[in-house]
Amino acid sequence: MAGNDLSLKPILILECGSWKKTFFLDRNIHSLGRNSTNTIFCHHRIVSRLHACLIRLQYQNMLNPQEKNSVFWILDGDFLGNRSTNGIYVNGRKCTSALLLPGDIIFLGGMDVKAKYDLFNPKDKSFSSVSLEKNDDSFSLENLANAKGYDPYILSEISDERLEFFEVVSQGIILANIDDNKIIKANSSYCSLSGYNASEITSLKLTEIDLLEREIFAYNNLVLKKYPVVSYRESFHLGKNRKPFPVIIKSVPVNYNGKICVLMSVEDVSQVRKLEEVLKYQVCHDSLTNLPNKNLLEKQFAWLSGYNSVNSNKIAVIRIKINNWRKIVNEIDEGEKDTPDKILQLWVTALKESLSSLDCLGRYSEDEYIILKEEVKNKAEVENLIQRLLAKIETPFVVGNKTIIFSVNLGISFYPDDGKTLPELLKNAGKALDVSYHYSGNSYAYYQEILNEHKYRQKVNSFVVSAIERQNLQLRYVPVVNAKTGNLHGFTTQLGIEAETEFIPEIEILKAIREVNSDTKILRWCLQEVIKDYQSWQGISSSGEWNFKVNIKVLLSTLLNPHTVNVINDLLADEENNFPMELDLVCHPFSWSKKEMETKGSFLKNLSLEVCLWDMVFGETFQAMLDILKVKRIKIPPSLVESMQLDPHAKITVSGIINLANSLGLEVIAEGVNNPNQREILLSLGCEKMQGDLFYTPLLSCEVGSFCRQNFAKLISP
Repeated sequence: MAGNDLSLKPILILECGSWKKTFFLDRNIHSLGRNSTNTIFCHHRIVSRLHACLIRLQYQNMLNPQEKNSVFWILDGDFLGNRSTNGIYVNGRKCTSALLLPGDIIFLGGMDVKAKYDLFNPKDKSFSSVSLEKNDDSFSLENLANAKGYDPYILSEISDERLEFFEVVSQGIILANIDDNKIIKANSSYCSLSGYNASEITSLKLTEIDLLEREIFAYNNLVLKKYPVVSYRESFHLGKNRKPFPVIIKSVPVNYNGKICVLMSVEDVSQVRKLEEVLKYQVCHDSLTNLPNKNLLEKQFAWLSGYNSVNSNKIAVIRIKINNWRKIVNEIDEGEKDTPDKILQLWVTALKESLSSLDCLGRYSEDEYIILKEEVKNKAEVENLIQRLLAKIETPFVVGNKTIIFSVNLGISFYPDDGKTLPELLKNAGKALDVSYHYSGNSYAYYQEILNEHKYRQKVNSFVVSAIERQNLQLRYVPVVNAKTGNLHGFTTQLGIEAETEFIPEIEILKAIREVNSDTKILRWCLQEVIKDYQSWQGISSSGEWNFKVNIKVLLSTLLNPHTVNVINDLLADEENNFPMELDLVCHPFSWSKKEMETKGSFLKNLSLEVCLWDMVFGETFQAMLDILKVKRIKIPPSLVESMQLDPHAKITVSGIINLANSLGLEVIAEGVNNPNQREILLSLGCEKMQGDLFYTPLLSCEVGSFCRQNFAKLISP
């Protein structure tokens, strides 16, 4: 409560876990709850949508107008009698209402959400709850119990003649007995406002129309009865139609026929409060979807981070982007103007149906949405949410005569591992979102994974740079055989590092070489090594000819460089060096349209070597490669060969690749076949040519000769 010193500011210090915020109580009514339109927003599961109200009663001394006081009451629920689910506790006592004193501790529904009421002095930065000075001028029930009454005749006298004057006053006026609260008179303005006529209104008591909590109402009446003060407060009045309407009430004790009565001025503020509600809602919500906007997401995250930090739980920040949203909207017929809104509603509904009641969903931009998932104990919980979401949106949406198939990409970051603030977490989730585009549509990536990938890439890059400087790169040759006949069909080079302390996959080495801008240089070295080895292998067979094809892996990003293509062509221009070589083209992570490929890679038509697609890319990119490059073969990568044993979808993908290759007249080779089960599955699907440890391990150049001599009966190329 505030005393005579108007410099004292009533405050409420709200805490939830590590989160803490101070609210200055500068309004007559403050609502606390989970609904975003509350003046004090409390985003916690144990807090009701409107959990409690703080009600200010203001008093002005009629004998000394400069002397003003105010007190705050807390009310469980709202004015209409709707209580919170879990209640309020003031200083450990559960109650429906309580007069607040400096230092009072309030719990909203449980131990997680705590508040402290206090008075703050901005001059000396002090708080009344810790001040040694006692304020004897403040209104309290204890003081009122010992107060001496005052002579009612010092009050303004109201006669029946003066009451007639209030008929011309536009504001509602009520005169009531302060002892029994019976209404003596109400002017026509109030009757019009409430719907009662003059005879009906005088048959009622104030407590029948004023919805202020009875304990608070009684306290206010007691102050008016014991002190010569004017009271200001807000409340709700109940009309004859039983509909409540918000009002501001000014109450003055008066002398009416020798008795203390209360004269009330009642102002209807329905329109003002409705406007306030609309403005508060617009500040926190997106106008098209009614979802929380960035402003509300910030508040929700502040609460989530507060109480999740106490339990050492994580918060997942999931950033979702709809691919080609503007294109989807533009393709809708102009005559169906409401179709975009319907599609947006269906999209938001699909998102909501994928979430639990604890998840927060908001709109970040025109085509981006944010999910805040609290109390995440493990990654599997987020995986389950994402799978539900993807399953939901993969179903075509039908609006009128329109069928829409959404494609999305997602990026995920975690509090507190990937950031402490929402902007930082959104930024990192955005980085993961960008990486997810390297995979495909309807895919996702975790920031922690790309961070680990970045650290791994730095480590590999450093290791590869050192190997290049020390000339420790090494080529091995992996035999390609017909798993059905045992015949040799050629070799695939495997780039590695001599005497490496840990195994680094060849693709990772190629990526590292690309990142340190040594890819063209190393590709030239690989070609020269193969040419040199070819020359050393001549004479192995009795006919003296060596005609087995050798494949060399190269990244598409390396090949999309005119200089690299010129280096290859120049090196092979000499007919004496025209050996049967082929490039295994590693396409991942590129996925370009046919037009982009034709524009950025038109010079690839001049490439003198044939190409084998090492990892399959579908759609326009694949079509463009068939048109631009001399594609003769398709290779199924080791990761897909390994997955098909346990994943039926992977097996279907492998089968699809084999059937597609057959229909296009392309040869199929499976790489990384390491056990008989894989061999049998591939043979059953129609793939005969394979390579892997099941057949032969990689060979050094000097080992190829003895290998061929020992096995020459089987090494018959068709």
